[in-house]
This record gives sequence, structure tokens and C-alpha cells, in this order.
Amino acid sequence: MEFDRLISFWGHHFIMLAIWLTLTLSLNLINGFCGLFSLGHHGLWAVGAYASAATTLYMGHQVIPVDGSLPYWEPTWFSFCLSFPVGVGVAALFGLLVGVPCLRLRGDYLAIATLGFSEIVRNVVQNSEKLGQSLGMSFPNIVRTTVKERRTSYFIFLLLAWAVVAVTLLVLRNLVHSTHGRAIRAIRDDERAAELLGVNLTRYKVLVFVIGAAFAGLAGAVFSGYNAQVTPEHFKFEVGVLMVVMVVLGGMGSFTGTILATVLLYFAPVLLALWLPATRIPVFYDPTQGGWVHREVKELWQVLFSLLLIVVVVVRPEGIMGGYELRWPWRRKRKEEKAAKSRLPTVSGQERKEKNQEPRANSQQPLLVARSLNKHFGGLYAVSDFSISLTPGEIVGLIGPNGAGKTTVFNLLTGVYKPDGGQIELGGTSLVGLSPDRVTGRGIARTFQNIRLFGQMTVLENVKVGFQVHNTAGLASTVLRGRAFHDEEARVETEARELLRLLGLEEHAETLSRNLPYGQQRKLEIARALATAPKVLLLDEPAAGMNDSESAALRELLLRIRERYNLTMLVIEHDMPFVMGLAGRLLVLDDGLTIAEGTAAEIRTNPAVIEAYLGVEAGV
Repeated sequence: MEFDRLISFWGHHFIMLAIWLTLTLSLNLINGFCGLFSLGHHGLWAVGAYASAATTLYMGHQVIPVDGSLPYWEPTWFSFCLSFPVGVGVAALFGLLVGVPCLRLRGDYLAIATLGFSEIVRNVVQNSEKLGQSLGMSFPNIVRTTVKERRTSYFIFLLLAWAVVAVTLLVLRNLVHSTHGRAIRAIRDDERAAELLGVNLTRYKVLVFVIGAAFAGLAGAVFSGYNAQVTPEHFKFEVGVLMVVMVVLGGMGSFTGTILATVLLYFAPVLLALWLPATRIPVFYDPTQGGWVHREVKELWQVLFSLLLIVVVVVRPEGIMGGYELRWPWRRKRKEEKAAKSRLPTVSGQERKEKNQEPRANSQQPLLVARSLNKHFGGLYAVSDFSISLTPGEIVGLIGPNGAGKTTVFNLLTGVYKPDGGQIELGGTSLVGLSPDRVTGRGIARTFQNIRLFGQMTVLENVKVGFQVHNTAGLASTVLRGRAFHDEEARVETEARELLRLLGLEEHAETLSRNLPYGQQRKLEIARALATAPKVLLLDEPAAGMNDSESAALRELLLRIRERYNLTMLVIEHDMPFVMGLAGRLLVLDDGLTIAEGTAAEIRTNPAVIEAYLGVEAGV
């Protein structure tokens, strides 16, 4: 009898732990890896649980009593098995319906919107007669009623719950460590930079929200099937907060940290209840129900929990694991072997693209043309009647004083701003109205005046993000690790390392980008932009902060890149010797107007340019 009691006690807790791990791992995909802030994950869990419970009950067998009393429903094995895909599908659908409008919001606004959704779900089920209102839905546990031994029923649910955890971890890990996953993590680090590398923000945010909702629904299906009862009390606001705390405590963007924090916060109060002398009987503590057998346990745990959070926030604000994962030694060895293979001489996708381009000598038709561009912000005209024409392989400098409108021109050309008037054409095709990721896909890439790298990703991963715009491996192949995925990853690995070699960054491939010296970060931005296979490269002050020797080396590097890839470049720069030695033609902006255009010699002696920008001594 005592043995059966222990089996039921520990069996219950390990089943509930598996359900919580499924919830926190899926929430970490949303909050940790994509950088969104959802407080409504317990609402999606509730949707999955209620959808599964309704399927288990109402798709079961209807019993009509012979005494003439009201008919009632009993679950069957068919309805029990059907409840799982229904719970997943309904939760994913709600994730889509909530995600599409809500993911236009950011930060606190998104948190409030998702929290509002979860409260709406709770209020709806409380007032729905079919869903049991405040009492919830109860039905016989089909496993326990058909399996004679109680131990066997716990064993079945243990296998089921932990199989769900294994599937969740495998799918999410495969997703995160892929081209799609790098795009998702890039959104977390810098949305604007990710979008300008070809990442479709809306698509990936909705994708992450739907996948997270699907696994929350799967956890709800396991919970309703095991518990045989769902009530609004299971999905209170405190439950959602506890999920977020588990993710934050473990480390945003770390599966290992999430697992450790979930195990700690689930079992600590259970073990505490067993340890206290007054409560040495098994205690069925369940975080979802907030139920405590003894007040002493509740009060002591609340104090210890608060102290634990304070210590973590002060000592390690990034969480227990930060963004790190535990890896087996054999996986590290295989990664090193893959890196060694990628050093073999290969023909990169960039070179293949170069072979398909027309030689510059035979192609002097304009590649990028902007006509009469205008952009104003209220009464301020940042750019007025701006026009430019770039031919293949040409390098043009865009200079002028601070506030002249140079970066605004870049934002217009890359789709960040929509022009108030004028046209932009690349290869004869209009770009006006296209989103930044689509403009990048057409062949325009850029760097930034203020460096915008993905600081929580390595140098190699930063470059790999640039290849996402031409990704051919689908989501299914990525999750299942199909041949298309492996072919894509091998190509991206080889070409990314080749770009790092070209820029002199290969030895820093596994370094976090935020730890690079300033000059190397500038080069990494260029390598990342080249990964998108651009036709036109826009460089925003690439030599800023460099000394004379570094500027000269960068100028030679850009000239080699132009020759190798037949690139057209438009360069913003305040370093006059650098830009005049690099560009064959210069345009000068002042207060949004083009005041001069010509060669370096012509610009240097132009009176309007001397007065507005260069000064008399520089002109002489």
C-alpha cells in the first residue's frame, strides 16, 4: 500500500513537471529566442486543455440511462486520442488569430495585449455552460478506467508526457539551430537590422507565436487527459507569471536554463513540504492549482522564492545559463570537423553569381536609378528632389554636413522610408512601396552609421543571417533535418566562412560579435551585407573611427570586393581622403538638396561645396 502511494505521489509530480517543461520550453521560443514579451501563454494552454477536454467528452459515447434520467457522455479511446491533434490545432489557430494583430505591438504593449487575451479566455469559459462554467469540465480518466493496475496508468501517462517533452525539445532545437532560427534570433537582437538583411518580421513573429501556441495546446491536451478535469482556476494569472519567471530565471534563449529553472521551481516547494517536520506526509503540491496543504510551507516558500529572485537579478541578471547551452563533447568535436572541412577551397555562391552577371565593359546601362525623391517629416524637408543613377561596378560617394539628409537617402533606397514623391528603380523594376526585406531580396544591401550587429550571436552566425534571404530549405525540412536542410547548411557554412576569410575575420568566427574590436565590427557588417548577394551595396560611414592606416586598408579591401563581385557601391563618408580615393564620382547634399556632383577634383574646387562643407583650407 505504501509503495502504491509513493508511485502515485512521484508519478503525479513527474507528469506535471513534464507538462510544465513543455510550456516553458515553448514560451522560451517566444520570449527568449524571438525577443517578444508574452504574458498570455497560460491562455493558450487553457485553449488547448478545454478543446481537448471537450473533444474527449463530446466525441465519446453518449449513455442513455434506462431509468429515464438525463443522458451523459463517457470518453472513449478514440475521443481520447483525437483530443491531442484537436488541442494542438485549436491552440495554434488561436495563436494565429492573436498573433497577427498583436505582434504589430512591442514590449509592454504586447505583454498587455497577450495578458488581455488570457483573461478573455478565462472569462469565456467561466460563462460557458458547455464548458462547465466556474466548475469546469470533469470526465472519467479513460486510461485509469480501462487499465486495471493503478501503477500501469501512471506509467502510461509518464511515457506520454515525457515523450511530448522530447518532441518539443527536438523540434524547437532543430528550429532554433537553422537558417530560420538565426532569423528569429536576429529579430530578438535588432529588428531593423534583421529586416534589412531580408528577414520578414511579420512572417517569423507569427510563425514563432503559432509554434509556441501549438506546443502549449499539446501540454493542455496531456493535462486534460491526465487530470480528467479542467477548471478556470487551473489557468489563473499567477500561473502565467510563474511561467515567465521560470524562463527568465533559467536564461532567455537557453533551453538548458529553462529546464533547470523549471525543475528547481517545481520541485523546491515539494521537497520543502516533505522536509518540514510538521508535513512529512506526501503533499500533492500543484503550481497550476496553487494548492497548499500547510500554511507553513506556503509562507516559507514565498520568502525563499523572493530571495532567490533577488539573488539571481543582482548576481546574474541574464539568468542561470544566460544564453548558453550544455553540449555533449562529441557534438563539439563534430562542429570542429565541419569547420575544418569548410576551409577547403570552394566556389562560393557569390562567385557563381558574378559569373552570371554581364561584364561591366558591356553593361553601362543604369543599374540603380532614383528620380526626384522627396521626403519630409512634418514641416522638415529631409530630402528634396534627389536624383542619382548608378551603373554596374561604379563606386559613388555621398557627402555633406551632418543633417544633410544622407542617411535619409539610404532609408529611402532600402524601403525603410516610403518617399513622398519620386521613383526608385533597380534594373528597371520599381522598388517604391516594397518592404525592406523585399528590397534586400531584389539586390540592395546596406551597413549602418551606428553599428547594428546581433550581439548575442557569434561572428559566423551574424554572416549566416545574411544568407537567409535566399534560403531554399522549407520549415518541414528544417524541423525533420531533411536533405534540403543539410545541403543548405553546408552551402551557407562554406560561403559564410569564405566571406570571413575575405574580410580577415575567420579566426573570430566563434566569437560573440559584441566582443569584437570596433574596426572588426565594421568589417563584419560589410561581410554580413555581402552574404545577401547584393547588386548594390550601400555603405554608411564604413571608415568612421578608423585611423589613416586602417582607412587605407579598408579602401583597398572595398576595391577588391568591387572587382571580385562586380558590385555597385554608394558610400556615405566624412573622411575626405578615404572617399575621394575610393569613389569615381561624388554627390554633395546640403539641407536635403544636391548642391554639386562630379569627380573628386571638381568637388574639391566647387565654391558651393567649399562654403557648405569642405571649408576654404580643404578646398585649397
